[in-house]
Amino acid sequence: TGLTIAPIAVVTTLNFTIPLFTLVLSSLILKERVGPLRWFATLAGFLGVCVVLQPGHMAFNPQWLTVLLGASCFASLDVLNKAFVGKESFWAMIFYTALFTACITAYPAMQVWAPVSTTQLGLLAVLGSGANLLLYCLLKSFSSVDASALAPFRYTELLWSALVGFLFFAEVPAITTLLGALVIVPSTLFVVWQESKGGNADPAPETAAEPEVV
Repeated sequence: TGLTIAPIAVVTTLNFTIPLFTLVLSSLILKERVGPLRWFATLAGFLGVCVVLQPGHMAFNPQWLTVLLGASCFASLDVLNKAFVGKESFWAMIFYTALFTACITAYPAMQVWAPVSTTQLGLLAVLGSGANLLLYCLLKSFSSVDASALAPFRYTELLWSALVGFLFFAEVPAITTLLGALVIVPSTLFVVWQESKGGNADPAPETAAEPEVV
């Protein structure tokens, strides 16, 4: 829906507000302690996205808020996955995600259904396998760290897209893409470094010294 009411650059930029929503929801729902370092890294990554896409020269359209609603829904899904990752098996969560997605989209798809060739079926199978692999990796990461700690990593999608475009479609990244990468990559690596040293974790409570026995 977003692509029908807004330019691609605007839709992409608004979609990258997902990490910001994730930080807020993680704090409110999961009760994670989102420290200033995670906020700094996430906001820096979003600034890098804005450098790449430069959406500011376009006139604002209130309908674009629909894209923000979609971004908040994606963030809610991340938070729900984090909430249930320790209670359900990975394969059960992948199965139910695929089941509910199929049920929700079945009727709209039937309204515009067209015959699918064998080649297209194969490509759809590859796409579905990749989506399930993505979800598995996401759930695996949620089982290891806080959802808010993973938020800045979403910005690397922009860099991977530029790399794929260069390798497979001979698309040369613009100078703004390279400048944005200089912001996105360090902010993400900063989160990795902080999490590796427990930079956002609450300090362990001090234990009282036991009295000496005479």
